[in-house]
Amino acid sequence: AFRIVLTEKCNLRCAECFVVKHADKLRVMAPETLEKVIRATIPYGAKHRVTYHFFGGEPLLRFDYIKRAVEIAEEAVANSDMVRPLYTMTTNLTLLTDDIISFFKEHDLKVGVSVDGPEEINDKLRIYADGRGTFKQVHANYMRLVEAGVDAHVLITPNPDFLDELPRIFTSVLDAFPMKTVTVNTPLHFDTVQWTVPGERYAKLLVQLIGIARKYGVSVDSAASPPLAALAGNIKREGPCALVCDTVM
Repeated sequence: AFRIVLTEKCNLRCAECFVVKHADKLRVMAPETLEKVIRATIPYGAKHRVTYHFFGGEPLLRFDYIKRAVEIAEEAVANSDMVRPLYTMTTNLTLLTDDIISFFKEHDLKVGVSVDGPEEINDKLRIYADGRGTFKQVHANYMRLVEAGVDAHVLITPNPDFLDELPRIFTSVLDAFPMKTVTVNTPLHFDTVQWTVPGERYAKLLVQLIGIARKYGVSVDSAASPPLAALAGNIKREGPCALVCDTVM
């Protein structure tokens, strides 16, 4: 899988995001770099399906880049140079248009949408530059995706100020947003790349969330997923477990 950061720029000013702290230094990938990246990854997809994950900042600010990347990959598919890739993205979904929905549908693009709670909590954390909350627009756009048959799910980033409310936040998101799987991010401090919440407390909360999700028939992707998968399959995992230490599992 290849995560491609198209731009660091964003139209939101969310709490604790690097965009807020470095707004005057944010960069955009050069178009020639994008082409170079996609063409360099094509050989990896010659026999096995690869994933392209479009990321930011807010990647829909450069929807033209996403279209160009898919165009290059689809040319390679047509020439039998690669198996058709899986296209995914993470977005705040505030910039959705009918053209973008049609593109998602045409290319079966999987969409992860950032939402951090019910309206009263989300709109304290995920805001426009002028301070307005985003929940109502994001929810309306999400339902447009669902109605169009686009595969979408929600990503929740726990905030230390609302950690005790995480089960309620999680339940409210599952009530409001239909999905097959939900991602609960590991909250990391941007500067130190350390967790912003206590690990043991967070782990116990994740166990609660998995129990809640089971009642909804929804799977959970989180920091608990790799060890749970290893335990369930009795599989010894030998990959890296951390961003700052790649020698321990």
